[in-house]
Amino acid sequence: RVTGFSARHHIQQYIISRAKSDALHSSLSMKEIAYGLGFSDDTHFSKFFKNISGTNFTSFRKALAG
Repeated sequence: RVTGFSARHHIQQYIISRAKSDALHSSLSMKEIAYGLGFSDDTHFSKFFKNISGTNFTSFRKALAG
């Protein structure tokens, strides 16, 4: 109620934040990051990441490297 966003929104933002942090600070693969965040399917994680962040995980990681 305080922020005007649902609990679901906050949880999704936390998951994306952790995924981005893991991509930035580790050499884990997308699959390893997905499993570490509780996703049983890396394809589902990839779709989730793109829907929430607006970019796919691979593009995000390439932008960090370049």
